Amino acid sequence: MIVILLIFVVLLSAVIYNRYVSVPCVPCMETAEISKADVVIVDIRDYQDSAKDPIAGSLTIPAAYLKRYSAEIPKKALYIVSTDSVEKNLGIRYLHKNGFKVLGYTLTDCSCS
Repeated sequence: MIVILLIFVVLLSAVIYNRYVSVPCVPCMETAEISKADVVIVDIRDYQDSAKDPIAGSLTIPAAYLKRYSAEIPKKALYIVSTDSVEKNLGIRYLHKNGFKVLGYTLTDCSCS
């Protein structure tokens, strides 16, 4: 019984870590701070959110579709635009796991302060 409980706690801890702990060494930046010549902006917000507030020159791939469309993302430095921190954490972790370098992110619901 204790072994099953321990396995459950470890799995739950892994899920909580992936969703709610920020990715280290990826700073929050305002969109005005980035140089668009050498960075690809990837908008991982849902289609409804990105259509209401589009970002010029960005590649729109919702976080739920990153696995399917990651081949369309150029192998350059990336900048992530997200709605909330859970979406940001999951997206950055997936991109890091697949060999992409993420330089920064911005959250549309709050500012970097």
